[in-house]
Amino acid sequence: MTIDNLHELMTLINQTDFQFVDLQMENIKLTISKRKVPDYMPIADNNNLKNENHIVESTDMYVQEVNDTLSHVETKHEENKDLVDIVSPLVGIAYLSPSPKAEPFVKVGDYIQKGQVVCIIEAMKIMNEIKSDSEGIVEKILIDNESVVEYSQVLFKVKERR
Repeated sequence: MTIDNLHELMTLINQTDFQFVDLQMENIKLTISKRKVPDYMPIADNNNLKNENHIVESTDMYVQEVNDTLSHVETKHEENKDLVDIVSPLVGIAYLSPSPKAEPFVKVGDYIQKGQVVCIIEAMKIMNEIKSDSEGIVEKILIDNESVVEYSQVLFKVKERR
């Protein structure tokens, strides 16, 4: 997600009645909340003016923090753009090996083929083999053995062979 995409998303959300949006895509989690401004503004005296200046400074600091975070997210995205995600097609319990004492299907650094089983997800007592959609090297394993996984959750990151 680029800063332009984020700006466009914030503009779209600003045009809706939503007060809170929570978005999660790949390795990005974004929460946007907007506060309603009161219909009236109280008349300020000198004491209130000092407080208002403080609020403006706080807002500027917050904007700087958001900009720093966005640049960090963009850097992370650039680092990972050559990685392909293997995602969970269903909700269930993930098993990284065929049996408790067996070796895992894949380890970080393993070269995997397209169609190779990378884990099993148990859903409603049915064991579902999860196969790789691409060929390459396993860069990251993002789940633990016997962990609960969600639909479309990223399970593995693979550096695709070109």
